[in-house]
Amino acid sequence: MPGAATPPIELLAAVGSALDPVSLEQAYAHRPGELRANFAVSLDGAVELDGHSGPLGGDADRELLTTLRALADVVVVGAGTARAEGYGPVWVSQARRERRAARGQAPLPTLAVVTRSADLDPGARLFGEARPDQPEPPRPVVVTCLAAPEWRRQRLAEVAEVLVVGDAEVDLPGALVRLRELAGGRVLTEGGPRLLGDLVGAGLLDELCLTHSPLIAGPGRTRLTDGWVTPPAGALPELRLAALHAGGGQLFARYRIGTARR
Repeated sequence: MPGAATPPIELLAAVGSALDPVSLEQAYAHRPGELRANFAVSLDGAVELDGHSGPLGGDADRELLTTLRALADVVVVGAGTARAEGYGPVWVSQARRERRAARGQAPLPTLAVVTRSADLDPGARLFGEARPDQPEPPRPVVVTCLAAPEWRRQRLAEVAEVLVVGDAEVDLPGALVRLRELAGGRVLTEGGPRLLGDLVGAGLLDELCLTHSPLIAGPGRTRLTDGWVTPPAGALPELRLAALHAGGGQLFARYRIGTARR
């Protein structure tokens, strides 16, 4: 018997060009209570060049990244990504803040860093940067576990909200519950690969946005699946292509995550 009809793929014009910011937000509307991931990858699956993801992007990719952040209540990253990319607060333009207010969201998304060891510098810009053209950012969140040394947790508690979720490892399902209670239901994760793999393995990811850059990174690069653990019982997520955009020589694919299957 033929399977159920596959919904048509949404094809839209160039990201950051023919699509204005409002249309882009409408096209990528984030469903409350869902977890979305966003990555830029080379054609051979690398997520970094010389330790940074920026070279894989471009103007259109940055416009999409800005949009996805503006739609989120919480932006979640692993500690390694936060250190390598020099993360700071997530800033949003005034026009986007007004649209956030209309959706019932806080002016700025909350930034959350997941770390088993709590090995973060309290003096990093992540915890103290301010801008005169922006409202005061929400207090950042450090998500860790009991295995992290207590002195580190106490030190970070001076500059961030510290959530201790789990014993030897961070309990990601529990962490997402706490984050949604604290900051809202729309959660965006930007990596790294280990965190993405753990979220996939736990069956927590609802949507994956991939920017496909026209580059061959070559050997020795970190790949999208580097550091992944085997999903439970060998189950693999079923991805359905929901939208495909183009811009700046890149392809922007949006995948919905279906029921896990072998």
